[in-house]
Amino acid sequence: MLELPSTGWLRRYRVRAHGDVDQARLDALRLGVTVDGVDYAGVEATLDRQQGSNVWLTMGLREGKNREVKRILEHLGLAVNRLIRVSYGPFQPATCPRARSRRCARAI
Repeated sequence: MLELPSTGWLRRYRVRAHGDVDQARLDALRLGVTVDGVDYAGVEATLDRQQGSNVWLTMGLREGKNREVKRILEHLGLAVNRLIRVSYGPFQPATCPRARSRRCARAI
């Protein structure tokens, strides 16, 4: 249940991608984009740094469609070569203990 887009939780990612992009093109993603007939809702994207032929971005999205980050960035001419989930709604994987889980109440 927690992973469903209906929760409206922001999923934040750090992305390394091969290619070149500027902040103005990333800002345009806030309005949403259509790629190969698939509509994607607005995406928050920030250019963190350029490192050689790669760029590091921070992206936030709420939909969670299959391969959404990869497809949106390919539309901008970038090839994703590293994708790290930084947070998932109120959860930050880096702060969660490894190999531990517990059942959550159905309604959060």
